[in-house]
Amino acid sequence: MSKTIGFDIGSAYTAFCVQEGKDIKMMPTVITLEKKTDRVVATGNDARLMIGRAPSTLNVIRPIQNGFVSDAEATSLLLADILERTAPTSVFERTEVISTLPYGFEKEELALENAIIGAGINTFDFVYTPIAIALGAGMPVDVPAGRLIVDIGAGHSDASIISEGDVVISSIIKTAGNSMTEAIAGYILEAHGIEIGELTAEAIKIKIGTLNPAAPLKSIKISGKARADKNADLRHKVTADAVITSKELIPVLSPIADKITENIISTLTHKNVPAEIASDVTNFGVLLSGGGAMLDGLSAYIQKALKIKVTCTKLPQADAARGLVRIINGGRAFAKFTR
Repeated sequence: MSKTIGFDIGSAYTAFCVQEGKDIKMMPTVITLEKKTDRVVATGNDARLMIGRAPSTLNVIRPIQNGFVSDAEATSLLLADILERTAPTSVFERTEVISTLPYGFEKEELALENAIIGAGINTFDFVYTPIAIALGAGMPVDVPAGRLIVDIGAGHSDASIISEGDVVISSIIKTAGNSMTEAIAGYILEAHGIEIGELTAEAIKIKIGTLNPAAPLKSIKISGKARADKNADLRHKVTADAVITSKELIPVLSPIADKITENIISTLTHKNVPAEIASDVTNFGVLLSGGGAMLDGLSAYIQKALKIKVTCTKLPQADAARGLVRIINGGRAFAKFTR
């Protein structure tokens, strides 16, 4: 007997699901190791809370950078930790893995293979991420019609056109959710003279970040390290406070949304995209997915620029994992989507 576990391993979060399980679980893609021994100290949210706070004896590692494996050993240890908590207890069962895979990157396929094997799994398959997203969103995949999938993760944004159950073209840029977080931190430093950490900047993005000028005004009080070199009024201070409003973040986040939109246009107008498929996308619209798609007003912002309908599921960060569930439990009818 065997049990299959699906993994959608992202820069910020890893989503995983177990065969016949209804729940999709998510955990931060972070692991903390003891420097001298490489002993696993913490994973997931426990490790994430150590970012910017860990002592010098510990390494807090994000093993996936810009959507790709940057530390294969740490990735293996993270996957092994998840498998230990979800793997079968019976010695008569074996565990198989199916993982999402960015399109068009052979080196990344090899890196993921090595990471999965390093976690103790020898039986595994891959499915291209845009295919998994389309399946998870309930989109018809194996039909002769073009669909445009835009996956905005933490480390990268991927605009992909699919048709007949395969990827026609895909374009990846490094402008994504992390870019928004970094832009917010940079703005607060320059405008207010306050240095904040990654977790604070991300919390600001989630709580009040928007691209909608008509949205109700929100605000948040933040504290951080006083930087007198950026704001002379803060000299002789160690820390400082400020109130940040959602309205002042719109011009901070707009350039990032513009770059994502430009990548969509570049993909749709690429010379290798047949006219019929481009027409399909214009008629059917764009599917926005990934955690970055949750930014308030982003769908409407892109739709206004493209003049093409843009839709987003209720839980876009779980689209790919839902697709894996369909493949795992769909039998032969869905096996054709793996590679």
